[in-house]
Amino acid sequence: MINNQFQNYDNQTRTNTNNNISIKLKKISKVESAKGISHIIFDQTGQMMISTYQGKVGVWNFNQGNLQFQTSFIAHNSEIKCAILLSNQNYYIITAVDKTIKIFQRNNEIYWNCIYEFKKLKNSFGCMIINGNGNNLFTSSENIISVWRLNFQQNQMLTCQQLLEQHKWAINAISLNKSENKLVSCSKDKKIIVWGLNENNQWEYKHDVRQSILECGNALYFLKDSQFIWVSGEMYGLDCIYVYEEWGEQFEEVLGKTINLPKHQNEVSISPVVYIDQQKQIILISQKNSIYLLREKSDGNLCIETQILRAIQSHQQSQSLTQDGKYLVYSYYNNKDDRNYFSVNEIIQTSY
Repeated sequence: MINNQFQNYDNQTRTNTNNNISIKLKKISKVESAKGISHIIFDQTGQMMISTYQGKVGVWNFNQGNLQFQTSFIAHNSEIKCAILLSNQNYYIITAVDKTIKIFQRNNEIYWNCIYEFKKLKNSFGCMIINGNGNNLFTSSENIISVWRLNFQQNQMLTCQQLLEQHKWAINAISLNKSENKLVSCSKDKKIIVWGLNENNQWEYKHDVRQSILECGNALYFLKDSQFIWVSGEMYGLDCIYVYEEWGEQFEEVLGKTINLPKHQNEVSISPVVYIDQQKQIILISQKNSIYLLREKSDGNLCIETQILRAIQSHQQSQSLTQDGKYLVYSYYNNKDDRNYFSVNEIIQTSY
């Protein structure tokens, strides 16, 4: 599942062309957490952190690396599947296994209340993203992508506008480019599909993307309007990050930009999560039991700067960056004391 927290990534405005930059992590602290943290989300200020576990939401204060618990509340009666904190910070959209969508509004620094609930879903969502203006929601349910109109000023806040049906099996990830005229999806049917807006402002199928391997991808993300990455995710498959760029009207794989990820024994296949930070040009990828921090060099190639191998107790794992790119928080299991923790880390970029 993809949790697209940073959607305002603009590669056209980046000015750093120095290849001699290293990214290091400085561990600040560990804070005990609940078992099975499925989401970690920061607000725009980086001073509030939201976590989810089972059907509960935790609210945390985050001050320059100091993480303190404030409160928690029950959002759903079943496991939370997808969560989005809107950029205006006042609304929180959550979906769960119980096939409902709930919208919560922030009352103050601690308390949230549910202001809308949609109960007519046929299946629970696999992934969910939102556009930059916060008025279009894209969700996947099994092999179908739904496009929703979102309006907080109406009683019916959510209205389904379109269904995109082309995949045969469950969709694992979707991503929207910055211009919001292209959508890409990957599925357990081992296909990558590109969708586009037509002259009537309706989404339509464009083409299947040719791949050098046929594997089930668990993450993809548009880095630029004409470039996205796709992460393979099968248990015994090739662990790689693949780069696709647009040539003419087709996206094609750029073989020379593929990154081979290190392999580890006894790994658990887990949906990775990708976050982008536009100030510090950091890409965060979770693949199986590892977390990777990457950056793009001046020649356009991606490089791995830091790898974290962590222990996990279940299929749940999560990680997030503050939007200024200064801190990384991730969940992990400590088998020495049989407890779960948040690891709080400062991200340090240095030139050499």
